[in-house]
Amino acid sequence: MEHFLTLISQSFITLIAFFLGKWQDRYKYKIEAYKERYLHLYCPFIAIYVSYIRINEKPKPNNLEFRNKILELIKNNILYLDTNSLAYFQFFFTMIRFKKYDSNKIFLNLIKSMLQECKHIEKNLKYPMKAQLLLSRQNLLDE
Repeated sequence: MEHFLTLISQSFITLIAFFLGKWQDRYKYKIEAYKERYLHLYCPFIAIYVSYIRINEKPKPNNLEFRNKILELIKNNILYLDTNSLAYFQFFFTMIRFKKYDSNKIFLNLIKSMLQECKHIEKNLKYPMKAQLLLSRQNLLDE
C-alpha cells in the first residue's frame, strides 16, 4: 500500500510539474508577444503622438504630417495591430475614398483605440502607464 501511495504521489507531482511548465511557457510567450508589439508599434506610436500633440489638446487629424506618420507606422507594423484598431484603420481608408463619413472622427477613434490597447499592454508588462496618461490628458477616456 505504501508503495502504491508513493507511486501515485510521484505521478501526481510529475503531472503538476508538467502543467505548470506548460502554463509558464504560455505566459512567457504571451509576454514576449506583448513586448514585441510594444517595441515595434506602440512605443513608436507614443513617440509620434507626444511630438505632435500638446498637453490637454486633442489630436488634430487634419494635421496631415501627423496623420501620415501614424498611418505609415500602422501600415508598416499591421501585424502588431489589435483587431479593434484594425477595424478603424480599414474603415478610415474606406470612408476617406467615399467621403461619406467624417474621416477625422474615425481617425480619432483609431488613435483612442491604439492608446487603449497600448494601455493594456503596458499594464501586462508592468511598464509605466504612458498611454493612460495620454488618454486622460486628451479627454479621450469617455468619448
